[in-house]
Amino acid sequence: GASGTVDGLRLEDVTDILVTGCMSKQTNSMLNSQRYGILLTSGCLRYTIKDNDVNGNLTAGINYTDNDAASYVLDNIGHDATFTWTPALAGTTVAGVGTYSPAVTGTYRKHGKLVHFKCRLDWSAHTGTGNMIITGLHWPAGAEHCPVTIVASNVTFPGQLVAFVAGGTTQITLQTIATGAGSAALAMDTTGTLFISGFYFTA
Repeated sequence: GASGTVDGLRLEDVTDILVTGCMSKQTNSMLNSQRYGILLTSGCLRYTIKDNDVNGNLTAGINYTDNDAASYVLDNIGHDATFTWTPALAGTTVAGVGTYSPAVTGTYRKHGKLVHFKCRLDWSAHTGTGNMIITGLHWPAGAEHCPVTIVASNVTFPGQLVAFVAGGTTQITLQTIATGAGSAALAMDTTGTLFISGFYFTA
């Protein structure tokens, strides 16, 4: 248990650790709303987080800072077992920047090497050039491409719009396909809305 402005469990500079069976809840001000139920700070490598009960009005039930492909975040009880990521639209020639309204949203869950994710982007006045990609996935994908579901609004494209998590990257590639033809990259659009969801495997 914890009280005041402390974290339920805080770890730093630890390697090869299993975090399981922890209970951190916002009940009767047990945890301050600006703290974490479980916090892994810098230097934590090769960790496994599973079977913890972390929920309530916390900044996040679980937070970790290292992008360590050897680490796992498994099933955890509580709404904060879902984590956030920040998707961004970019051009393949010049990445550019856009105005996002409402703000971009992205969430994911990781079960071993399997990552489930979703995101929404509403943008205008984008300065990128080349073809469209979405960047910012937290965990790099394994070697194989993984197709995902995509819905678009106010985006110009011929044929059918498709997307996939590109193997070996942290990005989503957008392409178009037509009957009897190969796929083609999707040129940058200055304005539009995208909803994307799916899953992929890490390395």
